[in-house]
Amino acid sequence: MADAESITITTNWWGFDMVMNEKLTQDIISGTETTGVLTGAIVTAFAYAGILTGGLASIIGGAFAVAFAAKVFEIKLVDNGNGVHWPITWPQLGLLLASTGGGIPGVVLGMMGWLHPFRM
Repeated sequence: MADAESITITTNWWGFDMVMNEKLTQDIISGTETTGVLTGAIVTAFAYAGILTGGLASIIGGAFAVAFAAKVFEIKLVDNGNGVHWPITWPQLGLLLASTGGGIPGVVLGMMGWLHPFRM
């Protein structure tokens, strides 16, 4: 049976870590994962982790999905067959929340410089 796509979020004292399994990582790299489906998965992971819900989760989740799609080269570069993770500090999340006035494009612009995947 093939692995299912998954994204999980774990919270830490310093912030949170978004973890994409290898199936999701490869689907983003190949372009078979749609931004809408990825947004839904991220919003669900935020809610499950107790970080964000509602409209803010939708804006931030959508921005993450767009940023992941824009960072395909970086994802491909660091993936070693185990998926990737995205560590986000609480101050970084605060900056994202402050940029929600610009909607998803504003948040994406705010995260493009510092949001980078890391090897698992």
